[in-house]
Amino acid sequence: MNFHEEVFRNLNYYSNKNSEFRFLPRQVNRQNKLEKGLWFQGDDALTYAFVGLIDKSGGINKTRSVGLVFKPKDESLECFIEIVFKGEKDQKLVNLYHELAEAIPGFKKVKKEKYYKYLGQTSDGYHEIFQFLDNYYSVLINVFQKANRNDALISEEKFRKLISKINLHREKTINYWIFQSAPKIFNLEKALRGGHVKSWKVAAHKDSIQPGDKVILWETGINAGCYALAEVISDVGKFEDKDFQKQYYLNKEILEVSDRVKIKILNYLADKPVLWKNIKNLQEFQNFNAGNRGTNFKATKEQFQKIKELGLENDKLLDHVKMKNLNTILYGPPGTGKTYKTKELAVNISNPNFKVAGSNKEEERDSLVREYDRLFENGQIVFTTFHQSYSYEDFIEGIKPIPPTSEGDVGYKVMAGIFKKLCDLASEKKSAFNFDEIYSTYVNDVIEQGTIELQTPVHKKPFVVRINSNETSVAIPKTESATEMGITKEMLKDYIINGNIKDWKPYTLSIAKYIEDNYSVEVSQVENEKKNYVIIIDEINRGNVSSIFGELITLLEPDKRSDGDEKLSVELPYSKKNFSVPGNVYLIGTMNTADRSVEALDTALRRRFMFEEVMPKPDLLPELDFSDINLSEVLKTINDRIEVLLDRDHTIGHSYFLKITSLEDLKEVFENKIIPLLQEYFYNDYEKIALILGEGFVKRNEAKVKFAKFDAIDVPEETVSYELKSIEDISEAIKALLNK
Repeated sequence: MNFHEEVFRNLNYYSNKNSEFRFLPRQVNRQNKLEKGLWFQGDDALTYAFVGLIDKSGGINKTRSVGLVFKPKDESLECFIEIVFKGEKDQKLVNLYHELAEAIPGFKKVKKEKYYKYLGQTSDGYHEIFQFLDNYYSVLINVFQKANRNDALISEEKFRKLISKINLHREKTINYWIFQSAPKIFNLEKALRGGHVKSWKVAAHKDSIQPGDKVILWETGINAGCYALAEVISDVGKFEDKDFQKQYYLNKEILEVSDRVKIKILNYLADKPVLWKNIKNLQEFQNFNAGNRGTNFKATKEQFQKIKELGLENDKLLDHVKMKNLNTILYGPPGTGKTYKTKELAVNISNPNFKVAGSNKEEERDSLVREYDRLFENGQIVFTTFHQSYSYEDFIEGIKPIPPTSEGDVGYKVMAGIFKKLCDLASEKKSAFNFDEIYSTYVNDVIEQGTIELQTPVHKKPFVVRINSNETSVAIPKTESATEMGITKEMLKDYIINGNIKDWKPYTLSIAKYIEDNYSVEVSQVENEKKNYVIIIDEINRGNVSSIFGELITLLEPDKRSDGDEKLSVELPYSKKNFSVPGNVYLIGTMNTADRSVEALDTALRRRFMFEEVMPKPDLLPELDFSDINLSEVLKTINDRIEVLLDRDHTIGHSYFLKITSLEDLKEVFENKIIPLLQEYFYNDYEKIALILGEGFVKRNEAKVKFAKFDAIDVPEETVSYELKSIEDISEAIKALLNK
């Protein structure tokens, strides 16, 4: 594999994380260079590659532009940024090039018409290059925007078209492999459960394994089978396993620096592996290479796809083994049923003995939702959604304002967040189920009387009690210089139930005794520690996880919980109370991969959560009895095309099609759900949408433009445009989509 692939993959990664960043791959496929994997302008000898950062060029061997230059050197790449404008006749543009060279420090001038700046080598990654782009790419954009030269900048539409074009050619070069381990050497199943399989040793096919290749992770032994499907995300190189992966080796002596590749897990199958005994007689596996001695073998696309298909059939989130995972994130494209699966998993955790009832799927679904609602009302399940403004104070605890008193004074108090409240509830050993009702009656009675008079228990000093606007009991000693003392509902509840006193002990005791003597507070023993509690965090990837969890991120680990072998507690910053996470509190998060990939999540979060992929399942779609349209085929066809043109994280979920009962429903789903989603995915690039949906949804408009002849300027290839058309006959449109 040539170095163009490495450059493309890393710059595309940076662009996905920084949406403003755009670059120019090869625009014209002269001499079939795209078939050779030459994604950028450069020479056939592969001595350099030029990556345009603006949309200006002088044609073949006459580069006039601003861009990154990559040159191979000692198994690495040197990177420069160059400003080249030899023969440029647009003097205003030349002036901007000089201005840019002054705006970004470190440029050196070569002759009159070229500047360059050395950025570093890629031997330790692209950190220096990314750092430069972080600091100065916006400077480049501003120089041209201030001069009203947006024509020199790369448009979003053009960038997406070129990236899709390169991806189409990249797809044709994918290889399929078996990466194999032995249970006596490496505990693959446990490593996968921990989310710690990040690389693999390469002993064979070192020159052929490349980024983008698909992998069957196979374990030998009694339970031989596929435990995950993965993708190669790096070139073969010499490096050590990370420490978190080393812990799963049973023979530590074999740990050494070796040829390895980095991988990412696509389909987690460790809870329900696709076993050899169940597939050995299938046609696809008659020439399967697993089981031989070694770590790397060739596989076929058909074998990979079959295992993927069988793995989806095995994916049952209600399996009790899932309950071993205290922290789980369900991730996948929109419309794959993540929300329903969280309810399914939450009910299974909170009430393991629950059995769905019903004679069909709809009744079973209603049965499960009713149980979810019951557990939610009882407080065993809580729900929250992360967003950009969500904070530690909302999740754990914080100082919050309380309504002003009758005198107009504004107060503040430390209040528990949703997660701390759940942890406190899960740890309770005593409870007064009617306390809220009793306290409300007490408040109303005192307000009706104006005040009540009590005495401190030991010294019998009189004081009066009134209720302020926050429903706090205010104790006022009957002295000339009396200090008002607020005894909150929570303070009284904590003493009555648990015997704990925080402040103002004599007054807390007297008021609590008054409530106990005059109202029937029923305190009882509870066994909450024997129940399971669940917090569902929707859109977990939209919040700043490091900020929201704070120091508690460590406490989420199973062995750091309050009942763990290495239990930890922390002092909370506001209340100054010690806090630990009980072992009966489960976290379930969801994330939409169309918004943000799993790899972009905070590393500390990824290390502590088990990730469960929820992908489209076309086989769940009903067969229509009013038409010969096969919804499963329609969805699979659309998603296969999206995977090639974009990626699998942006495929379409099956839930959009579940409630279709008529052709009118089908038409409405395409108009209001599928097409808007594709417009968002492809930034209104209707050429790509046309490749996905076909002529029944998109029409082609021939462009009648003849460009003026001008020496050394490439004529744009685009001579047609595409636009959506109204769906007149949905049946015919679907047939066109399926090429029938």
